[in-house]
Formats: sequence, structure tokens, C-alpha cells
Amino acid sequence: MIELRHLRAFIATARERNFTRAADMLAMTQPTLSGTIRDLEDRLGFVLFDRTTRSVELSAAGREFHGSIVRVMEDLDRVVTDMRDFAEVRRGRLTVAALPSIAAGRLPLLLAKFKRRFPEIEVTVIDAPAGALGELVRRGGADFGLGLAGAGPRDLRHEPLYDDELMLVCLEHDSLAGAGDLPWAALDDHAVAVMNTGTSVREMIDRAMGNADIHLRIEAEVEQMATAVGFVRAGLGVTILPSEALPVFSLEGLAVRRLSRPVMRRHLGVISRIGRAFTPAATEMIEMLRRDVTRR
Repeated sequence: MIELRHLRAFIATARERNFTRAADMLAMTQPTLSGTIRDLEDRLGFVLFDRTTRSVELSAAGREFHGSIVRVMEDLDRVVTDMRDFAEVRRGRLTVAALPSIAAGRLPLLLAKFKRRFPEIEVTVIDAPAGALGELVRRGGADFGLGLAGAGPRDLRHEPLYDDELMLVCLEHDSLAGAGDLPWAALDDHAVAVMNTGTSVREMIDRAMGNADIHLRIEAEVEQMATAVGFVRAGLGVTILPSEALPVFSLEGLAVRRLSRPVMRRHLGVISRIGRAFTPAATEMIEMLRRDVTRR
């Protein structure tokens, strides 16, 4: 088995053509270097250097070996440099899957901070509903997810970091506008735009309706939260959105009230696959998120 120490000793000796100078360059004694070269020659089965009392020159076999080994060592040095850059978050890729409310709300500001600090990292963001988000993380389509960090599949790790709540959004002159919390019962038979079935927000709305024993007159089921806000601005009714998403929208002319009895909270945080280590870039992004949550 040829070791890295053999190759470094060979390349240094070939460059210096002198055992003493090569040994000094490698910070070893001349006898140790000579022994390493002899050991390499024994393992290869041929002589690498023609030695005289005055000079050390590559043999014909040594010249052939040298051309190949230099390329190998250059490739190895390149790999080591690349991996150091990767470990120090100077290069690499990061894919984050996030609920739409997080992808539009908290994540862009976090991503801007991350890019200022680590400009060479290529970051991709995928917004996805809760079910699809978990599957993306499970199959390795994302390094981690930002979503519902509660009870979930056993092969996914959940780290809750913060909560948000469902809020009513209506026109500021709507009968439901006002101060303080608003009980769900006040929405009975009210025209409303809701998120599509399969989203975490819709699941919470349906659960709240059951708990409060009310009926919402669903006028629109939408994919995008901006569509729901447009529905409200047109005077077609109200909508129910998570507090995480509200900073994205201009709320001029609108009123926002916290819905209660019951208060519907989402536990949000990091979702990752058990047994899969975070990349250095993912570790940095998650740590930035933890600090951001702590400050707010």
C-alpha cells in the first residue's frame, strides 16, 4: 500500500534533486526521507532515482511515474481545497423547503442575511404545503424544511422554534373589524376566502369550525394568500391567514383580529431527516434562524 507520505517525499525529491534540501522542505531528517524513498521503490518494484555522490536524478521509470503522480496530487489538493471551502461555507448548494407563509414572510429576510455572509453558496427555496414539504425532506429534495414542527413521521426530526396563530383579515369598515380577540362563533355563515384543502391553514380552519360548531360560507378556495387578500379588498368577504404571512401584505384599509375560542396555533420550525447530517451551509442557516427567532 502506497501512502501519501511516500508520494510527497517522491515529489519533493524530484523537484529538489537533492535529499537534504527535500528533507528540509518536508521538515524531516535526510535519513528518514531516504528511507521513505527506498520503501516506495520496494513497494513499486522499480528504482525511481539514479543516485550518484553528487546528484539525484529521476530514472526512466521515475520520470514516467512522476508525470502521473503530479496530476494525482494536483487533483487531490483541489479536492481538499474544495472540501475546506465546503466546510467553511465558502462554496456549495443549499435547498430549503418552506411553507408558503414562511417562504413569503420570514425566509426572504433571513436569506438576504445569509447571502451577505455567504455569497458563494447557491440557495434554492421551494415553497410547498405541509404534506409535500415533508416528502421533499424525506427523499432528499431539500436539505431541511421550515414548516409544522409538531408530531410527524418517525423518520423526520422536528425542532419547534416559534408559533404563529390564525388571524381574521377584513376591510376596516367591516362589521367584524374592531379591537381585541374575535371568537370563531362571530364568523358563522360569513362569506370567506380560504386556502385550499391540503394546506396546514385549511386543516386548522376546518378543525376550528368543528370545535366552535360553526359554518363558514366559503366563497373562494385559493392557492395563494395574495388571492385571498384580493378577495377581501374587493369587498367579497373576509379571509383567515396565519400571522406569519401578514407582514408580506400591505394592510392599508384592512383590519386584523386574532381569532379565539379556540385560538389556533401552529408550531413552526425545522424539519429534517433522522440519520442525515446537516451540511455546513444548512447548519449556518438554521443557526441564523434560531437567533432570529430569539431576537423577536
